[in-house]
Amino acid sequence: MASIFDQIGGASAVSAVVDEFYERVVADPALGRYFAGTDMGKLKAHQRSFVAAALGGPQEYRGKTMDQAHAGLGITGSDFDAVVGHLAGP
Repeated sequence: MASIFDQIGGASAVSAVVDEFYERVVADPALGRYFAGTDMGKLKAHQRSFVAAALGGPQEYRGKTMDQAHAGLGITGSDFDAVVGHLAGP
């Protein structure tokens, strides 16, 4: 049986989703400030790896945990909800 990663189109599909997600999040006036000075290429690479591994892709995610990656950023509940909205949105 093929993994979800394979069923959705593999690495190219994951890359497209990650790119679209960060376009939405960075453009959001309430969230864009979290990404000031961030190396977006590096961040997207980590996110692609995380998503691909979560969907059963061939690579193993070796990045920080979610708690480690977001520690000290002061992310509020409403900011979190906004991110989830961009992730789940059309």
